[in-house]
Amino acid sequence: MNDATPIPRRPEPRTQRRPLILCVEDNEDSRALYAAFLTRAGFRVTEASNGAEGLERAQALRPDLIVLDISLPVMDGREMLRRLRDADPSQTVPVIVVTGQAYPEHWRDAIDRGCDAYLTKPCPLGDLLAAVLKVISLKRAKDAEDKSS
Repeated sequence: MNDATPIPRRPEPRTQRRPLILCVEDNEDSRALYAAFLTRAGFRVTEASNGAEGLERAQALRPDLIVLDISLPVMDGREMLRRLRDADPSQTVPVIVVTGQAYPEHWRDAIDRGCDAYLTKPCPLGDLLAAVLKVISLKRAKDAEDKSS
């Protein structure tokens, strides 16, 4: 791994299962790097190499979080995100977009489509981990609030 960020080992409390992250990235090296890093950080990780496969896996597995590239073959990340949000608005899985598209109109479009965080490549692994931890923490808090309501 080329990033100088140390990989933390955070034990999950035994009462909670380890969160499942779906990594949708067409670049095999990037996908493998993200998957290895997030696995080492204590998450379960599954992968997809294009938007159509990512959408299928998201609907079948219901991951706790999706790390999504925008520039994907077969179905791009924008379309995958739109279809994901349209499929079941009451069950919105958090999505972190990690992309090389860095212009303000790109991140505004991704936010408008329902992403929860937007990171640009090259993305330091520490930044990815911080975003994952923040988004999962917010999801857990919302889920707990929904249960108590």
